[in-house]
Order: sequence, then structure tokens, then C-alpha cells
Amino acid sequence: MRKLVAPLLCGCLLGVAAPAPADEPPGPPDAVERYWGERRAVGVVQRRRVEKQGGVEAAVFTGWIPNDAFTTYVPVGLRVTYFLRETLGIEAGFEYDLHIDTRLKELLHEEDAALRAQIRDRQQLRLAVDAVWIPLYGKFAIHNRKIGHFEGYVLGGAGTVRTGASEIGLKDSFRPELNVGLGLRCYLGRRTSLRLEGRDHVYLAQENPDGEGGGWTQAWELGVAFAVLFGGGSG
Repeated sequence: MRKLVAPLLCGCLLGVAAPAPADEPPGPPDAVERYWGERRAVGVVQRRRVEKQGGVEAAVFTGWIPNDAFTTYVPVGLRVTYFLRETLGIEAGFEYDLHIDTRLKELLHEEDAALRAQIRDRQQLRLAVDAVWIPLYGKFAIHNRKIGHFEGYVLGGAGTVRTGASEIGLKDSFRPELNVGLGLRCYLGRRTSLRLEGRDHVYLAQENPDGEGGGWTQAWELGVAFAVLFGGGSG
């Protein structure tokens, strides 16, 4: 009897003393690796969906210039950007400004028939070259089912704007202009994106035939563009 009891006691003691695996589930090696991978995962922004360096982006856009009391402008045009690096590009742009006169002039004449309310100059078209810097890149989840990619950028440069107003004898003239802006690029696909922008144009206006006007004038522009990237690489 003693010969049977001694081995049983030793087995019980060894069972109590043996350390149990710490939170490690039994299973094949890949299951264990996946188990610990989920607990040790570190959130990071990984490779970009699209690598833009060396690529060219073409964008068609339209917008709104709201800060002229007598005329509302609707710019339409094309912008082409060459990316020197992932975060730096050079952009050339052209826009034609459609104009819609507001009723302010008519309202002023209705109030005072002797009042001479005149449009001073009309913005007609713009040409500009800008440097584009992209310091912000990120991702967001849509209902935890789809990942969206976006970039934030700033830009600035110089160009020219053609203005004129034939109704007051002001001839067409190209005027020097500076501009700065902020933008957000939201990727729709690997090569397509939607760009939302705000720009501030500052140009040297003409002096009118009556001697008034002239000096530096601002034009604020809100715009939306559809862009396609050619070249570069895919992430």
C-alpha cells in the first residue's frame, strides 16, 4: 500500500508546483502569434496609398469669389502640379472668371437716381505659379468598413490677373498678383481625388478714368477640384 501512495503524493506535489502557462492559449504556432499580435499591436500611419513623387496631377476646378459687392465671380479652370517630393510640388494654374452682376447697382439707383454707382474693374482671367507644401497626411474609417485617405496642404505664389471694364472706358490690362491658400485633398481612388481649397488673391488694380480706384485689391476664392494623378508610384 505504501508503494502505491508514495508515487501518487509525488505526482500531486509536482502538479501543484508546476507553473501554468501565462495567458497563452493552446494551439498551433500561427494562432499563438495572432493572439499576441492583437495584444501588442501599435497604431501607426503606414505607407501612403499613392506615392506622388515624380508624378503629375491634373485638376479641373470651379469656385466662387464672393467679396465684390457689384459682381459675383465663378472661376473655372485647370491646374497642373508636378511633385518634386511626396510633400512638395510646383503648380501652374489657369482660370477664366465668369461674372454675374448683382442687383446692388440697380438698388442704389432706385434709392437715389443721381447716384453714380459703377463697377470699377472686372476680373477676367488668371495665370499663376505656386509652390505646394503637404505637411499633413492621414486616414479615417467610414463605418469601420472602409479606410479614407486625405492630405492637408498650403500653397503660395505669384502670377497675373487681367482686368478691365469697357462700360467705364477701362481697357483690359494684365496686373501683377500674389496668392496664398489652404487645401484638403480627399482620395476617391488610387489616382483620383477631390480637392477643397480657399485662396486669397491680392493684385494691383488699375486706376479708373475718373482718377479713383487703384491700389492693392483682394479677391477671396473658394473652390472645388477633381484631380487625376499620372505617374508616381502606388502604395
